[in-house]
Amino acid sequence: MWTCTLLSFSAPQVVSSTLAGAALGSLSGGGFADSLGRRASFMLCALPMLVGPLLSATATSLNMMVAGRFLAGVAIGLSSALVPLYISEV
Repeated sequence: MWTCTLLSFSAPQVVSSTLAGAALGSLSGGGFADSLGRRASFMLCALPMLVGPLLSATATSLNMMVAGRFLAGVAIGLSSALVPLYISEV
């Protein structure tokens, strides 16, 4: 079983992976909304919102934790770009 002991060099990596994912998600949110439509891209945004925290919660290594946090960040970025578009059109 993996214990959650973050060393001084790995803690910033875990935290910044969420921010990097959010930056990537917010930049790509407009493109998804234009190509797939507002509603479909908003529904597609639910996938990393489910997989990211699940991967983080069941992480057995630092790489799995970083990947889960990155996916959660992508979901945060996508939703922050898509929600205002969706609300303005409904």
